[in-house]
Amino acid sequence: MTQSDFEKHQKAAAIREFRLQAGRDPDAVRWQEALERMLIRAGDRLVDGRLESFDTLEGDEAKVFKTIAKRTIVPDGVSVIYIPPSALETMVADGSAQHAGALPAEGAAEVGRDIGVLIGARSGDFDTILYAQFGLPPNTPGAEIYKDGEILAVYQYPSIDRCISELNGLIETFLVPPPGS
Repeated sequence: MTQSDFEKHQKAAAIREFRLQAGRDPDAVRWQEALERMLIRAGDRLVDGRLESFDTLEGDEAKVFKTIAKRTIVPDGVSVIYIPPSALETMVADGSAQHAGALPAEGAAEVGRDIGVLIGARSGDFDTILYAQFGLPPNTPGAEIYKDGEILAVYQYPSIDRCISELNGLIETFLVPPPGS
């Protein structure tokens, strides 16, 4: 981890503490911090205006990414990353997605019940984060929007296909920077 990443993680922790002191829901605050930490960890892969993933995608993970990439428009000012189950398992195992109690210790067992997650934010700004989980039964595909340590919106979909179809609208509504910003 570079010093820059260390400083970003320290800032995320300070923001978490501020939000908790302000009386925000601890679960929402901690989960948004965990998502921010995953974005920081994937920082070298984030590209403004593009959907990115990991270089090591193979087999089904590569197919899922290609399907999402074909159907998802990422405008300028927004960065989005697809995290496949194999990478998410690693993040949970090494604590990146588990910091501050955001995920249960047994969270690694739950990771395998989806075909990946998508995390997006305004480029360089983690105050609003989109988290979409492409859940397999018994999980449900869905998306959550976090803003300043609060759950702004929660969406559940009847299928992964429908969840992917709704991503452009969610990105446009919640992540596109206002004109002139």
